[in-house]
Amino acid sequence: MDLIHQELGAAVKDQFRRVGPGEVWRGLRAEPLVTLGPPAAEILCATQSGGADLIVMGTHGRIGLARMLGGSVAEEVVRKAPWPVLTVRPAEALARAAA
Repeated sequence: MDLIHQELGAAVKDQFRRVGPGEVWRGLRAEPLVTLGPPAAEILCATQSGGADLIVMGTHGRIGLARMLGGSVAEEVVRKAPWPVLTVRPAEALARAAA
C-alpha cells in the first residue's frame, strides 16, 4: 500500500506542476498532498497543520437530489473551516444552473 501511495503522490505532484504556467503560481505557496482518509477531514487537518490562509477547491456542481444523495466534501469543508474557502464550479455546472 505504501508503494501505491508513493506512486500516486508522485503523479499528483507532477500533474500539479503542469497545471498552469509559472506566472500563475508566482507569489503563492501551494503544495500538493496525497493522504488517505475521509476527504473533508483530511483537507481540514492538512490545512490546519500547514497554516493555510485560504482553501481553494473544486466542486462537482451537483444540485437537488444528486447533491443530497452524494453529499458534498466542499460543503462540509466550507461549514467547518475556520478560514475562507473559495469553491470553483465546473463550466458545465454553471451552464446547467443558468438554464
